Amino acid sequence: MTADPLLSVNAAALKVTFGAHAVERGAEYARTGRVGEVHAGGDASTRILQAAVTGSRAREYVTLVTVRASGVVTSRCSCPVGENCKHGAAVVFAMLERRQPRPDWRQALAAVAASDTRSRGDLAPLGLLLDLAYGRLSIRPVQRSARGKWVKTGVDWDSVQNDWASHWDESQRRAVHELARLRRPTAYGYGYPGQATLITDFGSPLWPTLRAAVA
Repeated sequence: MTADPLLSVNAAALKVTFGAHAVERGAEYARTGRVGEVHAGGDASTRILQAAVTGSRAREYVTLVTVRASGVVTSRCSCPVGENCKHGAAVVFAMLERRQPRPDWRQALAAVAASDTRSRGDLAPLGLLLDLAYGRLSIRPVQRSARGKWVKTGVDWDSVQNDWASHWDESQRRAVHELARLRRPTAYGYGYPGQATLITDFGSPLWPTLRAAVA
């Protein structure tokens, strides 16, 4: 059985074609969630990866990466560089990262909910409300009311940024604020503050951020 060409790809191999600077920038792009959904094709000897990558000026480029069994990786891109650019390296890094086992979203968010016990005194605990509709998972902040119910009123992605007016546990506010910072603008901007955000609009740093919130 022929091994998947992607298994032999690493930063050193990418530097041969892309150069050290492009590889470094590509890794950063992948880490900060600038790579959209990666579509994979090809066969056991040649893998083809295609994705949209958000550039440094928020412009989106379409990138096509070819990974050969020999270990050679090349790319074509709609950016001004045109080929073997940082966007191509970013697609490879994003694909490799997404092939790693991910925690189930229910487990990750259950851990965040369990951290509510850290709230003190009359501070309102913060939580995350998930909604699964038409196969799309969205998330938004909520807080626990005086009656012990989780409510949307009085909390949104914008309000958790204000530490000076916070009536929440500070550790929880910072955790939710970090999630708010991860949201990527869509063609319609960020939406209104109280709007739930699709899980896919947070980018790949979502899960490490959730894990850090309960550490």
